[in-house]
Amino acid sequence: MAKSVYDAIAAKLECSPRTVRRVLRGEGKGVRSDHAARAAKIRALAEKMNYRPNRAASSVRTGRFGAVALVAGRTGGSYIPYAMLAGIEDRLAERKVNLMFARLGAERLTSPEALPTVLQEHAVDGLLINHSNREIAEVEEELTAILKRFAIPAVWVNGPLKRDCVTPDDRGAARRGTEHLLRLGHARVAFLDVSETDHHSKAERKRGYRTAMKKAGRPARVVDDVRMPWVRTSEDRARLVEHLERLLRASNRPTAIVACDVRDATPLLLVAERLGLRAPRDLSVLTFDHSANVDIDLNTIGIMRIPFGEVGRAAADAVLERVESPGSSFPTKRIPLEGVVGHLAQPASRRRRP
Repeated sequence: MAKSVYDAIAAKLECSPRTVRRVLRGEGKGVRSDHAARAAKIRALAEKMNYRPNRAASSVRTGRFGAVALVAGRTGGSYIPYAMLAGIEDRLAERKVNLMFARLGAERLTSPEALPTVLQEHAVDGLLINHSNREIAEVEEELTAILKRFAIPAVWVNGPLKRDCVTPDDRGAARRGTEHLLRLGHARVAFLDVSETDHHSKAERKRGYRTAMKKAGRPARVVDDVRMPWVRTSEDRARLVEHLERLLRASNRPTAIVACDVRDATPLLLVAERLGLRAPRDLSVLTFDHSANVDIDLNTIGIMRIPFGEVGRAAADAVLERVESPGSSFPTKRIPLEGVVGHLAQPASRRRRP
């Protein structure tokens, strides 16, 4: 900001230009009533004079841009729920840091010449990276080496990495959910995975389910031999219905099913109803989702909520910590899912007869 403007505000309010500068930079948070009143007058007059902070001057003075970029892939596959985006933006705003958005292909992410310039081109101090699992698998080792070599503060969001990553604890959630069903008395608990996606959360939930079943001494039953593509034909739907009907008509059918996500649970509940099985009385179904507006009757299903808002806030905190300590690293932070909402039930064999 030009010095004459500071002088103009100072002259009108009979205070020093230094005081005006400190107030408009957010420095010197005094608690005395006279100081607070003076600061309010300074900000009001500055607004009337169309004052805007000079980010360029600030970055020259501090060596920081006061911004972080959220990096997604160019060809799709990045999954950025609104709650996670809002969590990132809210936490950065609390720290007076702006959020930028950039789409970068894998070839640029892994270029020693190009990647360091990304921070300058987008005028940011650090990166939050959200790329599809396939892209991560292809570039993880090379990209990690480049980030370390140039000490670029970066944090992966909702990814399968072991370090410098913030992600929901999908494995722990599936383990806890399966243990809950076992405690209700279900001896035959299956895991259903029929939607076609390569997101790492599916493998994590499957591992959590297997861990709980092994600990309980129960055989694991993973149903994943039929996959539904994103664009479904009538033949795809008929094949899935036939497969689920065989599962639910069997004499040793599961009395409880952990569905990998809502896309797996929805056709399961429809087929169960078609066969005269009422959930949760005849079949307890547990799944995972982040939306509060799931189009499923919560009287028929149990859902563990994915706290993407908290994931976003934790990721923002993590990248700002890395900006403050370049070269630092941390083990992946896993955010626990919320407890079960909705309804699950004991198997018929465990209920009291009237």
